[in-house]
Amino acid sequence: MALTKAHNRMIEGAPVNVKDYGAKGDNFTDDTLAIQAAIDSLAGVGGSVYVPAGVYKISAPIVITDSKGISFVGAGAESTSLKQGTGTVPIVQAGGNFLNIEKMTLEHSPSVSYNQPNAIALNLVDHVSHSSFRDLRLNGSAYGIKLTTKDTSEAAVFSCTFDNLYVLPFSHTGIQMIAVNSGSTGNVFNNIYLNSFKGGPPVAQNVEVGVYLSAMTESVWNQ
Repeated sequence: MALTKAHNRMIEGAPVNVKDYGAKGDNFTDDTLAIQAAIDSLAGVGGSVYVPAGVYKISAPIVITDSKGISFVGAGAESTSLKQGTGTVPIVQAGGNFLNIEKMTLEHSPSVSYNQPNAIALNLVDHVSHSSFRDLRLNGSAYGIKLTTKDTSEAAVFSCTFDNLYVLPFSHTGIQMIAVNSGSTGNVFNNIYLNSFKGGPPVAQNVEVGVYLSAMTESVWNQ
């Protein structure tokens, strides 16, 4: 009798494993398409995508935009790494409601210069609400976290939690959330550690800013 290998995706409600979609995590293979396919498999229904321990090289942003709720979860910041080899694009681009991104390192490698506005570890796009970003290490990017908008019409962050984040190093701004034609409110920041490239390559020419917020109210910062 022939045996068929069972995948998590065959079990209703189980997390989707990026390795079931062909991701290797071997620090050599370009895993962009495999990781994106795993995320896209949950479009419109929501669910969890698991990224096991490994170094996953990517060459384009991993895009997570879904109002149904997507969890993108690694095995820990010391174990799971997304390594972006293209220094002019984000690592993860996230927008929508009820998102959860946690337990991984997002890294630009090689590290990028301060004059790359789109070299963002975690790019929040348009409206992001009721979402959590936890246990993340953001390395080597121009911006650790940056809020942007696709068409300059409107962008804001509402009722989100940012917990246990290490942004080190960065070459421009650790966390930048400038709302566009709107206002952000109700966000909580816990245990945020920031450290920059200042004094070392690439030369940032004293432009580094740890945190830059605009049009944000009712935010809470702890530690």
